[in-house]
Amino acid sequence: MSGRRVAVTGVGAITALGGTATETFRALVEGRRGIGPVRWREGGDHRTRVAAEVAAVPDGGGLGPAPRSRCERLAIAAAREAVAVSGVSPGGVGGVVVGTTTGGMREAERALARLARGDAPPDLGEALLGYPLSATAEAVARAVAPGAVARTVTSACSSAAAAIALGSAAIERGLVRAVLVGGVDALCHLTWVGFDALGALDPEGCRPFDRRRAGLSIGEGAAFLVLEREADAAARGARVWAWLAGWALGAEAFHPTQPEPSGARPAAAVRAALERAGLAPSAIDWVNAHGTGTPQNDAMEAAALRLALGEAAATVRVSSCKGQLGHTLGAAGAVAAVVSVLALVERWLPATGGLTEPDPALGLRHVAPPAERVDARVVLSTSFGVGGAVAARLFEHAEAPPRASAAGGGPAPATLCVTAAVASARDGGAARRALEPRRTRRFDGASMALTAVCADALATAGVAARGVGLVAGNGLGALGRAAAFLARVDQSGPRFAPPAEFPQIVPFATVGNASIYLGLEGPVVGVADLETSAEAALAVVAAWIDDETPFLCGAYDVVDAFTERLFGGDPPEAPPTAAAAVLLVETPAGAARRGAHVLARLEPLDARPLPAARAWLAATAPAGAVVVGTGGAELAALLAESPWAAVPRTVAGSDGGPHRAPGTLALVRAVELVEAGAREVVALALARGQVHLTRVSAP
Repeated sequence: MSGRRVAVTGVGAITALGGTATETFRALVEGRRGIGPVRWREGGDHRTRVAAEVAAVPDGGGLGPAPRSRCERLAIAAAREAVAVSGVSPGGVGGVVVGTTTGGMREAERALARLARGDAPPDLGEALLGYPLSATAEAVARAVAPGAVARTVTSACSSAAAAIALGSAAIERGLVRAVLVGGVDALCHLTWVGFDALGALDPEGCRPFDRRRAGLSIGEGAAFLVLEREADAAARGARVWAWLAGWALGAEAFHPTQPEPSGARPAAAVRAALERAGLAPSAIDWVNAHGTGTPQNDAMEAAALRLALGEAAATVRVSSCKGQLGHTLGAAGAVAAVVSVLALVERWLPATGGLTEPDPALGLRHVAPPAERVDARVVLSTSFGVGGAVAARLFEHAEAPPRASAAGGGPAPATLCVTAAVASARDGGAARRALEPRRTRRFDGASMALTAVCADALATAGVAARGVGLVAGNGLGALGRAAAFLARVDQSGPRFAPPAEFPQIVPFATVGNASIYLGLEGPVVGVADLETSAEAALAVVAAWIDDETPFLCGAYDVVDAFTERLFGGDPPEAPPTAAAAVLLVETPAGAARRGAHVLARLEPLDARPLPAARAWLAATAPAGAVVVGTGGAELAALLAESPWAAVPRTVAGSDGGPHRAPGTLALVRAVELVEAGAREVVALALARGQVHLTRVSAP
C-alpha cells in the first residue's frame, strides 16, 4: 500500500487562543484558557455568560466577493493558512469539504426573528445571503481553491470529523489529488441560547473529566487540513506533517441529546478506525478526547474507551482541549485534528484545562495540567454529535513506515445498484401514517417525511436497518422552526427558550431523527448544496460506500407559510407540507452477496461546467429518456442544441409539491422509467453554472 497513505501536508486554525494553528497549540501547551466573559451580546439575560470567543477575525478579503458572515471569515483565515503551509497550488486542490452546524446564522438570526413576527426588515435579502450552510464552503473555495468542488456536511458536533472522513475517502479512491477539509462555527444566539436552555452550559467554564464537571462552554473558530495521497505529496516534495492512518463513522441511534451510556457505538468506531489503520490499541499514545465536560458525555466516552482499548485504556494518556478552547461545535473535530497533528510534530500533549479533581469513576489516565512532553507516535481523536453521530480518527507520526493494511479504500465503484426507490406522496403516504406517534411527537414534517420514505425503502429492499448509512440533502434546514424559536427568545427573553425545541432545529436534526427512529448505525450525515443537495448526497455516498454498508441516499424539503413568505410566494392554505425521496443503494458485490433484487444501476458522473456538459451531450448517444431535477428552462435550451433534442423529457417535482431539492425525486422517476422498460435514462440538474449528470440503466 506504499504511496497510497493519506498525508496531512498543511494545517491551519483560528481559535479563541490564537490566529494560527501554531499560536493555538502553543497557548494550549502553556495552559492558557480562552474561555471568559462574553463580549458579544454582552448583558443578555442568560444563565451562563462565558464562552470562548475569537478576539480578532480577519476580514477575509481577496479573491472573489467579500465574505458575508463571521463564519466565512473564520473559515477563510484557517483555510488560507492550511493551503499556505502545504505549499500546494490553489489549482491543485480538487475539493473543499466543510463541516458546520449553523453556518451564517449569526448574521441572519435577527432578520429571521423579525420576519417570523411579520416584520420583514428592509435588508432581509442581504442578511440571508450567508445563511445557507453551503455558503461557507463556496466562499472558501472561491478564496483559496478556485475551481474546486465544494461540499458541505453536517452531523452536529461531529461535522468536521465527517468532512475529514469524506476528504480522506476521496483521496484514497483517487477522486482528487489534494483536498482541503475542515470545519467552522461562529458564536450565534441560536446555539448559545439553545444549549443554555438545555442546562448544558457550565457557568464557570467547562471542566472535562472533572468530578465537579457541570457542562460545556460554547466556543467558536475554524480549522482546516490539506490531505494528499502519499505518492502525490512525495512527487512535489511536500512536507508530511502526519498521516491520517484510519477513520470510521457511525451512529448511536439512541436519543436526540443524550448519549447511549454504554459507549458501544463509539467503541465500535474506534475499533474500526484501528482496523483500517492496521494498528493495535496498545499503539495509541494519546487520546485527544471529545470531552465536552457534561456529566453524561464524559462518562460515556470513558466507557467507550474502556470497551475499545481494553487493558490499554488504563495506561493511554487522555485529555480534552475544550477546557481551554470551548466547544467549537461543527469545527471541533477539525480543531482536534490540527491539535493532534501538532502534538505529533511538537512532542507535547496538551492537558485538560479546568481539570483539578479527576473523576475516579472514569478510570482514565489524564493529562492534568501542566502539559506533558511525550514523543507520541499515534493519536486517537474522537467526535460525537447531538443526534448520535460518532467519529474516530487516527493520526500517525510522519516517520511511521507504511503497513500492508494501512489506508484502505480502492477505486470508487463505477456503478451503484438501486434496490429501493421511494418518494413521499403529498399527504405523507401510508408509511408516514404508520410511524408511531409516541416516538415522533417532536418530529416536524421533514423528519416525518424522511423517516417514512427510509422505512419504506428498507422494507422494500429487505435490508436490516442496523448496518445501513444515511446521507440526506437539504438546502435550508428547519428555517421556519428556527425563526419561530428566535422570535420567541427575542420576545420573552433567553430564559424562556423551550429546551425541547432547540435539538429539533439544528440542521442535522431531520437526519438524526430518522436514524434514531429506524436504528441506523452506519454513517449518518446531512448534506447541503441548495437546490442540488440531492446530487451532493449521492456524491458523498459514492465516495463512502463499500461492500458491507448499504446507504439510504436522498433529500427532503418543507413548505410552510414562513418559507413561502421568504421566497415571495403565496402562503399555502393547507398546513405545512413536506416531501422526501430516497434511494437504497449498494455496491454490485454487496447486492449480489445478499441476493438483492436490483431495480436499476446508477452511474454518478462528475458535475461539469456548461461548456463541458454541452460537449458531453454532443459526443454521447442519446438515452431513452431524460429526467430534469432543477434548472429546467436552462436545461431545455441546452438539450435543444444537441442530438438529445427529441429525447422524451420529464421534470421532477412538476406536481407543485415542496421539492426545492428535487434531485432524488428525479432519480426515483428515472428508476421507475427503467423498470417500465427504458434502456437508459439520464437525470440532469443545472445550478450555479454546473450540470450534474447521472446515468440510470437496466440491471
